[in-house]
Amino acid sequence: MENEVLDFYNKTREIKIASIAPAPLWHLTELFNKVAPETKVTGNLCEENDRLFSDLEHDKAQVIITTENRADESFYVREFFEEHLKVFLPKSHDLAKKKSVSLSDLAGETFIMASALGFWTNVVKSKIPEAKFIEQDDITDLRDIINHSTLPAFVTDFTEKTRHLPGLEKSSRVAVPIRDETVNVRFYAVCRMEMMRQMEAVLGE
Repeated sequence: MENEVLDFYNKTREIKIASIAPAPLWHLTELFNKVAPETKVTGNLCEENDRLFSDLEHDKAQVIITTENRADESFYVREFFEEHLKVFLPKSHDLAKKKSVSLSDLAGETFIMASALGFWTNVVKSKIPEAKFIEQDDITDLRDIINHSTLPAFVTDFTEKTRHLPGLEKSSRVAVPIRDETVNVRFYAVCRMEMMRQMEAVLGE
């Protein structure tokens, strides 16, 4: 099985992954690189599930990561992992001592956040009333701004674990879970049926 997978990817030379969010894209790219390090893996973000399935159907992507488990005889679907959004608050903030908050509790706040967050961007912008968002392209600059400002930001359980943002033990901030179902999501990795065995090897049977 392993040799078959390596042969497939070495012949393919490039795997295009399109994802609804950055964290599952990073994670799946790492898994592909472990299986076939000689294969070029490229990725891009897309904010809409419909567009992702269209890209897969028209071979603009060989693998997609979505928040929808669509039953289709031409697609192979695997549950990938869950991710949960949290608001990253200064400990002096009125909501910092809450065990959890809703998106509506964050109304009127000004947030600092990354500019490329896939579907997360639309969710927070549409669901938090009267909020303002300062977007930052560079992750290093984003870390510095968060460390030296009192603006609320966002983290997930994934970014906490992988330390994409400042470690909480060295910070004057606290990550408070957000209760809304729209920001507590399950991701699915999807490919064409003919690629099923290769995907099983990457994700584990």
